[in-house]
Amino acid sequence: MKQIMQKKSVCYHRRHIERVWIGQMGWGVARFLVISLVMTFASISDAAANERDSLRNVLMAHTLHDTDRAEVLERLVWLYMDTKPDTALLYARRLYAIASGGSEENRATKRMMSAALTALVNGYTNADKPDKVLQYAFQLLRLSEDLHDTVRLAHALYAAGFASGQLSTKNNPDENASALQYLQRALALARQQQDGRLTVECYNAMGRIYRKERLFDSAMHYHTRALELATLYDIPAQQGWALNSIAICYENTGNLAKALENAMASLRCYERVGNPTTIAFPLNTITRLYQKSGNLQQALLFAKRSLAVATAAQARSAQYRSCESLAEILESLGDYQGALAYQRRSVVLRDSIAVLEHIDDFRLLQAEAELHQSQRERVLLLNEQAAQHLALQRQQIIVGVVISFLLLFAVLLLLLLRARRVVRRRNMQLERATEKVQEQMRIQAAQHLEIVKFKRVLDESTDYIVMSDVNTSKILYMNKAYRTLIGVDAPPETLEELMNIVYPHDIAERVLRESIPHVIEYGILTGETALLDARGGQVLVLHTTVCHKDEHGSSALLSSIMRDVTERKHQEQALEQSNARLRSLLETVPFSIAVTRRSDGKPLFNNAPMQKQNGLSPNIDEHPYALDYYEHPEDRARVLAELTTKGRIDSIELALKTPAGEHWWALLSMVPMDFEGEPALFSAFQGITERKQAEEHLRRTSEEILHQKDLLEEQARDIELANSQLEAINEVLTERNKQLLELDHEKNEIMGIVTHDLKNPIAAIRGLVGLINDGAVEAEQMAEVHAQIAVAADRMMMLVNNLLDINRLESGATAFRIVEFDLLPLVESVVWQYRVHAEAKNITMHHSSTSASNRAFADEQAMMQVLDNIISNAVKYSPHGKCVFVRLSNSETTVRVEVQDEGEGISADDMKKLFGKFARLAARPTGGEHSTGLGLSIVKKIVEAMNGRVWCESELGKGATFIVELPCRNM
Repeated sequence: MKQIMQKKSVCYHRRHIERVWIGQMGWGVARFLVISLVMTFASISDAAANERDSLRNVLMAHTLHDTDRAEVLERLVWLYMDTKPDTALLYARRLYAIASGGSEENRATKRMMSAALTALVNGYTNADKPDKVLQYAFQLLRLSEDLHDTVRLAHALYAAGFASGQLSTKNNPDENASALQYLQRALALARQQQDGRLTVECYNAMGRIYRKERLFDSAMHYHTRALELATLYDIPAQQGWALNSIAICYENTGNLAKALENAMASLRCYERVGNPTTIAFPLNTITRLYQKSGNLQQALLFAKRSLAVATAAQARSAQYRSCESLAEILESLGDYQGALAYQRRSVVLRDSIAVLEHIDDFRLLQAEAELHQSQRERVLLLNEQAAQHLALQRQQIIVGVVISFLLLFAVLLLLLLRARRVVRRRNMQLERATEKVQEQMRIQAAQHLEIVKFKRVLDESTDYIVMSDVNTSKILYMNKAYRTLIGVDAPPETLEELMNIVYPHDIAERVLRESIPHVIEYGILTGETALLDARGGQVLVLHTTVCHKDEHGSSALLSSIMRDVTERKHQEQALEQSNARLRSLLETVPFSIAVTRRSDGKPLFNNAPMQKQNGLSPNIDEHPYALDYYEHPEDRARVLAELTTKGRIDSIELALKTPAGEHWWALLSMVPMDFEGEPALFSAFQGITERKQAEEHLRRTSEEILHQKDLLEEQARDIELANSQLEAINEVLTERNKQLLELDHEKNEIMGIVTHDLKNPIAAIRGLVGLINDGAVEAEQMAEVHAQIAVAADRMMMLVNNLLDINRLESGATAFRIVEFDLLPLVESVVWQYRVHAEAKNITMHHSSTSASNRAFADEQAMMQVLDNIISNAVKYSPHGKCVFVRLSNSETTVRVEVQDEGEGISADDMKKLFGKFARLAARPTGGEHSTGLGLSIVKKIVEAMNGRVWCESELGKGATFIVELPCRNM
């Protein structure tokens, strides 16, 4: 192969010598014709794949000049840009290596370097490496300005702005402003040159920066403009970017339906492009949107599809994100085993990403080193031929001098002078060529040093790492940990030898026959296996084996990363043995034992006495849940509450029943525990039915004796106390009659109000249902009729809920959870909730705070109900076109919330009954809204129960201000 390359190089240099005699102009024309024919042949192909294959054949089958090779490489970079960014980046780096070997002063070399830098910038942009993009973008920027090349300058400005926006810190105005400035300059040049693709890229990049700053309206504007232009110029990759970004903007503004619609459209665009790596982006967005909307089954479907696409593309980062999403979804669905499997897989992928990136960089460095070695051989051969040519010229000069010496001495002097100039010129050429060779050798030495550093990093890893060639099965690398494991100083020669060292003979054959072909076919294989170490022991490992492909898509390299999980497996076995011993111990105790799951009371274990006591079968799945054992179901809630307070329960008496309905008494002792990996409750029951029966018989006998004694004593006192008892009874009856009259009055008032407020909605619903049953409602009117029925039902539900709330508050059944929290987010949430209702009445909502922290001690959920009631009243009673102000302030002891409207205000008479039940005031809602008259009464009771106070300040005709004060210290 080396001889063939040398022959091709000799042919190339012969053409170079011939080109000197033909002339620079003639060769330039010839070169132009060759490239034109190649490009014409490629352009008339029906598909981009034919053009790529044609250019690759030209690149491999012909020994081209560096300028011609650079043009072919640049075209290949653009063809692979959207579909195979990794291949495009490889060709870009080869183009950069060719350009780096030319003279820095040559303008043609500068143009070649400009093309190489443009290819590198675009390649690293698609590879999502902004630090590399920024490094080469600034080089391209300076070179384009030097060459006055506005096309390259526009691409350099775009790349600098895009990379700066990615690397900028969030909420850093200076960095984002600098990135936007680059993109605006690039956009102006792209418009000037009518470069549609670059214009679309600039709009998308600017939208991305605004989206990063959470300015979603501005981001939506730029992404929408990018979508219009990408559709006009038919650029599906940019269409997909814009649609996915618009979906993210809608997601952050709360419009999940619009977000899902745009994400689906983005997926279709990326499927047209055919790059599996980019298809994963909209799939992840769709998964996240379905999660937020609560449709976990659809989210699970798209997450699995995203994982399949990322696996096919060998995109490790996309696989990691998909596994994380699948773990979250399965955990929400209750599939904890599946969630754990995907979580483990995501950990393995996360650990292997960094190593695989180093491996890819190592392959690129090897390709560049081979290219530099080929160029160095060409330069050395050129120098050798130049020296031979110089020696031939010297011989010709000497012969000419000897022949011409007798003819003309002057001609001899002239030839000598000419020969001296030629020698001097050739010597200078040789010196320059030697300097270039030395520079290339220094570059290769630096690359070799990088490879050595990379190997040192792998040697320091505690994981076992090995790499081998797919075609020859030779082991290319084995890190120190792996060599130590198998007890060798140098790795074995082939993969077969290694398999026979770390596996028994039969297992090694199966691995070579089944597992290795599986990895080559599908690209990756993960799992657990046992290796033999140098001492003959077994080491359990979690392994990931990956097949890497070369630039032509052929399998080239196998890499395997293994992590020692022996200790973890031993711990799992010890836990299983411990659980088995626990079960055996519980079966031997003489009293009833039950273990139930804490969340729902599902039986996990019942020992033999427990099964006998309750007449249960040995099959645990047929046993009833814990709640079914209690004679009084509320006893279980009391037991759990006491367990939460004290941490355990020691010997409390409970009445129980068997599934057959038999009743028995027991002393219950209970402690929380983890049983086989689940939170559980350990319950011990000691039967005391006979003792309870004896105690009951003794109690009844004692009561009968005492009763007889009391009867005798009472008969003696009855006559004396009869008059006084009658008087006391009369007083009690009088007081009870008074209370009954008050309750009857309140009952009549409540019944009247409830009857009035429920009668109208019920009548409306019955009327609308009658119209539907009679067929008097057209199909297009059906939605409006349903909406009216829903409004009437909501009115009834609001009245019923308010009646239940006021009843719970007055009876003391509501338990408040007083904690310290910040009121500001709660206020902002309620204001945002009523923004749409206010906008419908053209009412402007304002909220402000005098300090950054407004922490109060209260029940957060109850405070949400208070704010909801007061702010909704302000919107309800405010005229159209007015404002509502919500202000927060604090002092040393209290936090105050003020809600001010610009309505008609409250009169002095209405102020007296403002916080009463079913208060009917003169003020009426301005938009026809409904009111039950219970809201402010509920507000007052809630606030006072939280150690706060509420009042209203109003002047008739000037609006009203409701004020709530809460303590900022725990009372």
